[in-house]
Amino acid sequence: MQARFNEGVTNALHAACLAELTALGVRDENITHVTVPGALEVASALQMLARRGDVDALVALGCIIRGETYHFELVANESGAGVTRVALDSGLPVANAILTTENMTQAIVRQIEKGKDAARVAVEMALLKENSNEHREKDAGRQTVQPRHAQIVHQVGPLARANLRCRACTSTSSAAATWLSSTPSRASCRASTRPTRCTTTRCCTAASNWRPTWTH
Repeated sequence: MQARFNEGVTNALHAACLAELTALGVRDENITHVTVPGALEVASALQMLARRGDVDALVALGCIIRGETYHFELVANESGAGVTRVALDSGLPVANAILTTENMTQAIVRQIEKGKDAARVAVEMALLKENSNEHREKDAGRQTVQPRHAQIVHQVGPLARANLRCRACTSTSSAAATWLSSTPSRASCRASTRPTRCTTTRCCTAASNWRPTWTH
């Protein structure tokens, strides 16, 4: 998202950002370039893009140079706050490369590096978000791990089967059951049919020797 105000600087920001995105492996067809009149319009335009649902990251490009009035502070503060709000509300990474400088010379000195930096930030944060989503999906598929000394009750429905295998022998039991582990040192299986246990009593009375696996 590029603001056209101070267009000489923002064009340089855009060119540097685009070149860095290409160097980082982002394809041209996956880059959308939109321009708006000035820095104050950047946030609302970013919000429109975020709502499309097909964007991985956003980049804000602009240049605000101090003048003789309070307008500089107003535009700088509001544009920065707006860009941050878009990032927080949408959950999308937003790289803010809206320059705020005292004069044109300072802007020109910073235009190339800030454009490249915005591209790096966008790509890094997009990858971080993707990895975070993958971990969240994996965690959602795992069973909740209970505290070691807490009472654990697994209730298995009629379509499920509990398979208990002793670690020290080859005996197994398979039945529709409710498996209870009330203490760290004891385990029992209450089933509609009495489970077959191994002949080694010492082995089968220790909870650590029984390995429950649940299949539905």
